[in-house]
Amino acid sequence: MDLALHPRFTAQSAHANGVSALVFNAGRVYSASKDAQIKEWDADSFQLIRVFSGHSRWIRCLALGNGRLFSASWDNSVREWDLETGLCVRVFEGVHESGVNSVLVDEANIRLYSASEDRIIAVYDLNSGEVIDRWEASGGIIALHHIQLNGDLGYIAAASDNGTIGLWDASSGELVDSSPSSSNEVTSLFLTAGRLFSAGNDKLVTEWDVSSMVKGRTFRGHSAYVSCLTGTEGESEGVPGGPRLFSGGWDGSVKVWDLVTGVCIASLRVFEGRSVNSICLGDDGLLVTGGSNGDIKFWNLRFLASRLLMTMHR
Repeated sequence: MDLALHPRFTAQSAHANGVSALVFNAGRVYSASKDAQIKEWDADSFQLIRVFSGHSRWIRCLALGNGRLFSASWDNSVREWDLETGLCVRVFEGVHESGVNSVLVDEANIRLYSASEDRIIAVYDLNSGEVIDRWEASGGIIALHHIQLNGDLGYIAAASDNGTIGLWDASSGELVDSSPSSSNEVTSLFLTAGRLFSAGNDKLVTEWDVSSMVKGRTFRGHSAYVSCLTGTEGESEGVPGGPRLFSGGWDGSVKVWDLVTGVCIASLRVFEGRSVNSICLGDDGLLVTGGSNGDIKFWNLRFLASRLLMTMHR
């Protein structure tokens, strides 16, 4: 169902270049961009609160953990930010030889992971900041995701620019699986409802069994490169039923998938002639989308839910 809804608010030209990452925390939305800046927004008033400056190149990823914000950049570094002061309190550099595409925080096991175009996944002690391990992948790493299975530290899934998804045992540092996807480049990973989902430049979203890394269902609907994923476990975010998966693509849309049936239940037309580069979910039915034109749009999923219910009962 293609829905032409109006966002609650649009921050036009929020960034001077494309919005590459979004995260939500405690009533705040943090956005990052090719303009090398991080911006903090009030999720209720949609007003800009402050700007975090320090990176010199494209910021590819944001992650929250340990009460801090972490950013990965093509200046080959990861920065750690104090959310109270907005100041950079630590820089992880001298580890990667190419741009850093992803950063992941494992608070429970006091670890930080960074992944780069140089094919290296670096493992840090989150307290000391020291590198305690390095893993080498078969391609440049685009995205990371933590999977807690039977291992003491769980597993790290790594999406590569050669179309593979590697699964690393975080305890031993061993590569236990490397699964080819149907895409030449895997752009995003997301874990919800006990299943791993990947997206890529083949216009598809693919479901994986996390214990065996065997492919499950394929979700078709985007007409271009799928760039970002997020999801819900249930109804708390304002969409009826659940769990749900959200995918954003270069076709300018965000699609909402029912993970029980595998059906696309809604398609939001977010940008005309521009791509959706990043998405995140907040409290009380908030969906935030970032575009290649630097715009950030704030959506009300509860209104989307009411539109869906009205349509279902016609």
